Amino acid sequence: MRAALATIAALLALAACTGTTDERPGPAEPVISQPVGLDRVTVEDEPAWTVALENADRYQLTFHDDVAVLLRDPASIGMDVTVLDADTGDRLWSRKLGEVPGFEGHHVETIGAGAAVAGAAGEEVVLVGYYVPDCLTEPCPPAGRQSSERGVLGLDLRTGEIRWTYPAVPSVDKDGEPDRHEALRYRTLRIAGGPQGGPLVAVGPFEGSGERIDDPEAYHSVELDPGTGDEVWSATGVIARLMLDDRVIGVSPLPLPAESSGRPSNLGAPVAVDRRTGQELWRHVSDRQARLAGTGQGQLILTHLDDERIVEVIDGSDGSLTRRIDGAWGDPPPGAVDPESGLLVYRDPDEPGRLFSLLPDEEEVPARSGAAVDCSGAKRVWQGYIQCLDQAELTTTVYDRSGTAVSEVLPGLVVALSDDYYVSTQQDGVIAAYARR
Repeated sequence: MRAALATIAALLALAACTGTTDERPGPAEPVISQPVGLDRVTVEDEPAWTVALENADRYQLTFHDDVAVLLRDPASIGMDVTVLDADTGDRLWSRKLGEVPGFEGHHVETIGAGAAVAGAAGEEVVLVGYYVPDCLTEPCPPAGRQSSERGVLGLDLRTGEIRWTYPAVPSVDKDGEPDRHEALRYRTLRIAGGPQGGPLVAVGPFEGSGERIDDPEAYHSVELDPGTGDEVWSATGVIARLMLDDRVIGVSPLPLPAESSGRPSNLGAPVAVDRRTGQELWRHVSDRQARLAGTGQGQLILTHLDDERIVEVIDGSDGSLTRRIDGAWGDPPPGAVDPESGLLVYRDPDEPGRLFSLLPDEEEVPARSGAAVDCSGAKRVWQGYIQCLDQAELTTTVYDRSGTAVSEVLPGLVVALSDDYYVSTQQDGVIAAYARR
């Protein structure tokens, strides 16, 4: 059925800009002027299925074997989950977080923790965050003295039933443990996951929690068993972000500028820990505060808080710097990243009509497209397919690295592209899946 997990990289608006850095090299070579052999993206005239959702443009879609999962953008308020049959679009289940069975009698709210799917094929769980103003997980403090509890629900991918709960920030006795209550008062959580292993949960005073703390000891991360929700390991001073082979990649908090508010969960000093033990393996030392932008082929792509036009690629096995690019432009920077190959696609202000691209294992100098490409708006990349969105016309055109169009103008703004389907948002809050020919 569905063999591939089609997770699309973050949406990226690439704008032509001016200005350079002194270190940026001249025009890149080589020029890729010939098509690179990608299959054309052609779709049926009518969609195989459609689903109507309020604020459909705020949803992310991934395929997992025979199901399609729609998760509302983690930055949105009121996040919910919808799971569909991948071939028919029939709803298998749909759940707003305040309507989860087993939470009757509790006031449940979305806390901006994010959402993800994790676990081996056939055993996946949908991860969502929860908040209750009192105690949910036993043992509980005495009634009337309970602080709020924040945690993670593991929902069965195919039924929506609760498999387990994990109290990342437990309820404590506000009167009997005042110091602990104060220490946990501003703690919240961020969720990451993936097909390689268990859920990752980072806990700390992140953006929106009401307090800014730069002390690394205020943060910790855990990996959970996707079947039971039990902790596999815990690491203090690490904000876990993603899995890479046998290690977990995250950041360790560094002091932020005085004008910053809260703690972004992807900003700090890159660090790797062993997936089996949580022990630190390496730490990337730099004079700039780094932001994890993407990964591929064992490499990590970083930008920097003070100058996001600078891109560094580091080796995921030991944290060593393998290359640096000056002058990459994108919003959010540095550009669109293919989640499977690590292909970075960006623009250069000196040649705004060209697409610049770099695979982690290629020579240091990035390549540029041989043809000019009308791709100044939002863009996604998957398996080398560069998907350019025209938000004014509500259409998408797909290109390869040479700048050759490998599709006609496709209907809607792409949400996901897989081996079998092209999925896009349409007018009036409709998501449509077109079978690829």
